[in-house]
Amino acid sequence: MTRPEAFSPEALHHILAPLKAPKLWVACSGGLDSMTLLHALATRRDLFPMPIGAIHVNHRWHADSWKMESRVRESSMQWGVPLVALAIDRPISPPEGLEAASRDLRYTALARLLAPGEVLLTAHHANDQLETLLLALLRGSGLRGLRGMAHGPSPFGAGRLMRPLLGFSRDTLSHYASAAGVPWLEDPTNQDESHARNYLRHSVVPKLEERWPVASRSFDVSARFLEESLAFQDERLDQEMREAWNARWDGLRIDKLRAMPEPGLRLLLRHWLNRSASGKYLAPSRAQMESLIEVIQREPKSRHASFVFQDQTVALHADHLFAVRRLPRAETGSHVVTWEPGSMQWRLWPGWGILRLVPGSPRHVHGFDAAAWRVTLRSGGERMVWRPQGGHSALKEIFRSQAVPPWLRNRIPLVFAGEELVAVGEWFWNPDWFAGQRDPGMKPLAWEPEEPDLLHEKQRYDRFIAPSRATMAAPGAGAA
Repeated sequence: MTRPEAFSPEALHHILAPLKAPKLWVACSGGLDSMTLLHALATRRDLFPMPIGAIHVNHRWHADSWKMESRVRESSMQWGVPLVALAIDRPISPPEGLEAASRDLRYTALARLLAPGEVLLTAHHANDQLETLLLALLRGSGLRGLRGMAHGPSPFGAGRLMRPLLGFSRDTLSHYASAAGVPWLEDPTNQDESHARNYLRHSVVPKLEERWPVASRSFDVSARFLEESLAFQDERLDQEMREAWNARWDGLRIDKLRAMPEPGLRLLLRHWLNRSASGKYLAPSRAQMESLIEVIQREPKSRHASFVFQDQTVALHADHLFAVRRLPRAETGSHVVTWEPGSMQWRLWPGWGILRLVPGSPRHVHGFDAAAWRVTLRSGGERMVWRPQGGHSALKEIFRSQAVPPWLRNRIPLVFAGEELVAVGEWFWNPDWFAGQRDPGMKPLAWEPEEPDLLHEKQRYDRFIAPSRATMAAPGAGAA
């Protein structure tokens, strides 16, 4: 088996040269790995002539955190590298664990700093990759988890992320740092073996490397193979997803999913969940995935079901599968809806945005001026007239006939004139009482949510109902 490659600025240049990045950023903690990376870039400007910046994130976990920031600051100044120092508060009892929550906060902060085309470099090395793969095996991860850390470059914020040291062992980095006199500090939290990664690092990996000296390099080679396989699989799954996608409904067609072989369906669902999660990897348990597949493969009478995966809900509705982010709840008792006569609109609950009268709509309905109309949310039992010269219909029946998603039904603002329900959001209204508007086909109201996920759900239903608005046919029957 080959010996580990020695680390050098020349070897690093060979890895980074194809990037042609306008600027390189180094995520620098002050430890051996990141200080070695920063030193190699900053002291060999003949190899790396582009602008270089350092970013230090201080999590304030321990008493030495400010010492590490000072070390990065002093070395950056000595090597002529501009430094951006960020401070992040320690999360309080996060459900996903302190380490994972802090990592998410750190990467979110780092991503905000990148301009288009710029590349963030992290100093993860081959031993980190070995630990990551061992943890993935112990957790029963699938192909995506067993791939370990991606080498990159991969999209990150407005720029890209790359881990150029994954092919080098910690020993080769330590040899370079010692020879070059690179200053660094050990993070004291790295000694706490109550953390799974630290236990592997101090108690397991040394025994592996004692028996197999190049274990870290071998694990990274396997990770590269898996990374290539995953990239090919993702491309094929994107194609499968496009074939099952209904752009009008912004969801996956159940009939297309039901026709897939189960192994392919399982892969497609995991792929779709991660595409829908805005870059945050979701890992449904095997039991959750089995329940979801069982519902999909049932007969068409199983038309409604929902599953919660972390902060995302997967819902079966109207013969489609939807990914729904966690939507806000209105505190209707503590926030009063206010009428703004100058702009002809109501200011709704936080996140709900505004509900406004469209120009040309009457301000007087059922003997009540718009200023006296009452805006609230559904509580149950509401009825309204929504067809010309028609009788009252239960609101739940209107929602059912018009395929209003269950997760949206209790979040649509309702407008009452006195005790009479006269409008439901901007989609359903009493046509007899709004007959005085300028154009009979025009909507009398417009709802503009502020909360992004609520706005997304509102716009999704807009696209669905628009083609059937003229006839008021039941959209659920025609979704395809």
